[in-house]
Amino acid sequence: MNEEFREYIEENMTVPEMEASAIYDGTGNKSGDFGTYKEAENGQKEPDFDKKSKKNKRESLVKIEFYGAISLLVGLFALIYNHFGHGVHSIFMSYSWGIPFFALIWYACMFAINAKISLISRETLGAAVATLTLASIIEGILVIAGTSSIYVLPMAIIGGLLLIFALIVQLVSLGHKSKSHS
Repeated sequence: MNEEFREYIEENMTVPEMEASAIYDGTGNKSGDFGTYKEAENGQKEPDFDKKSKKNKRESLVKIEFYGAISLLVGLFALIYNHFGHGVHSIFMSYSWGIPFFALIWYACMFAINAKISLISRETLGAAVATLTLASIIEGILVIAGTSSIYVLPMAIIGGLLLIFALIVQLVSLGHKSKSHS
């Protein structure tokens, strides 16, 4: 839902109208685009927007754990592969763990500022990290094997473009959100 439209609805709809437009979430609690409801000091119900904040933090924590695990697995794979590389090492293989670690840092920053991560940004960042990590590992394997491939450079370019797109979308989303709350 458009942020400006949401603000208009929140300012101009009464709580009963919001309740009428809310959906039951299966537990008997009403939820929907306007969040859940809590009891206000005056005894009336009001939207509970803290729940969305908690959801944003929870989503970021899950991604932090996921990219932390991926960084460790890629780093372990690189360490083992370099060990059996007969003395040949590849900087692409050695530092391939840094690509998912970058995503971990990004989500940690989003967690710190309690920002909602846009769906497009989240999915594109995942694709970028996967593409760049795979390109780095493949290049590392090829360097250690003493050969090359024409496919690694296009993969790296596509992964880089996906990464740039994901970061721009998220920064625009953050900028739009901060302007609408001013």
